Amino acid sequence: MKIKNRLIVSLFLLACANAFAQTEPELFDKTLMAGVWAESVDTSPACDTNNLHNSFEFSDDGKTLVFKLDRPWKIATDKEVSQYSAKIIQESHHSLTIEYFDTADLPEDYPKEWDIIFVADGVYRWKASSWPDAKVNSEVGIRCSK
Repeated sequence: MKIKNRLIVSLFLLACANAFAQTEPELFDKTLMAGVWAESVDTSPACDTNNLHNSFEFSDDGKTLVFKLDRPWKIATDKEVSQYSAKIIQESHHSLTIEYFDTADLPEDYPKEWDIIFVADGVYRWKASSWPDAKVNSEVGIRCSK
């Protein structure tokens, strides 16, 4: 009888543990961002050498995304930089939600939080987190090399 009671208690505790267990968050596949990238808003080749190229790096703790540019470039803050970074605030297997650091200098109506969504191998789209799901900006990110 004691073995049967222990088994019942064990099964009950296991069921309770499963009921209250939180599922692990879906982690972003960082290999999606490997390589050198460029963005384009028209049909001209994105990877043309005249176009800005960048690579992505993650901080050691995985909470910061660094954009490394192939040349100094004026960003939305109107500053010319060779790199800039953003805090990763959410992730899924194929997307990241980021918030840029130093947002004080961004134009008032410029979104502070963005989703980078990998829609195919070597292709991403940007979407302001506040926009409807189907809306993306006009830039398409293209991997130029791994």
